[in-house]
Amino acid sequence: MRVSVTVDDGHGGAGNPLELFRWLSMDPDLKTTARLTLRPAPPGPGEMGGAFEIVSAVLGHTLALSGLVVAVANWRATRGGDRAPGVRIERGGVVVEVRDGSPETVERITRALTAGAGGGEPDPAPGDDTPAAPGASGAPDTPEAPDPSDGADGRPDRP
Repeated sequence: MRVSVTVDDGHGGAGNPLELFRWLSMDPDLKTTARLTLRPAPPGPGEMGGAFEIVSAVLGHTLALSGLVVAVANWRATRGGDRAPGVRIERGGVVVEVRDGSPETVERITRALTAGAGGGEPDPAPGDDTPAAPGASGAPDTPEAPDPSDGADGRPDRP
């Protein structure tokens, strides 16, 4: 799943997404569960744009999203509590603001981002119309062959 993370300094301007990007990049759990990049925000009216203002994260599963929310909340906590920059996470048009890292908040944010944007499944790659490979669902392609020592009722034959 793909999410965008933006930082707001609370005064109408962007905060420093580079600091957040560095923090997230150093998180041991996110190193293995997320692909992080910085990208420019779309320019507003009369703006030229071009500054890196959005942290983009590609996550493999819902648990990785929860880890991202916790890492963002921890970053905010190190920035002065109530005076900390606002951080918003967006996925599929659903936007949530991260204020704290309590288990209840993490669960609420994760649920909102996965339910409101099509569930916790990874987002398909643009233009990827390829059907899933056989067995991709986790189910075997063919039924399991019966054990020859089993009787007709599926129980082992007894001597």
